[in-house]
Amino acid sequence: MKLVRELLHGTGPEGALALLSTAGAVWVANVVAFALWYWEWDRGWPVARAQATKEYPDFLFPQM
Repeated sequence: MKLVRELLHGTGPEGALALLSTAGAVWVANVVAFALWYWEWDRGWPVARAQATKEYPDFLFPQM
């Protein structure tokens, strides 16, 4: 949100490299947040997954 606000007001990162690195940081944060969320919620948290209390995962992707 801060990046968008700064870009709209013209106070954002100067230069293409700074903008790309900021956007890359946002992308990495999104990937890490989804990975942690998925790891926590799938099959009833890590402890339940380790004990195999559920036969099937909660989230299924088409490849599965």
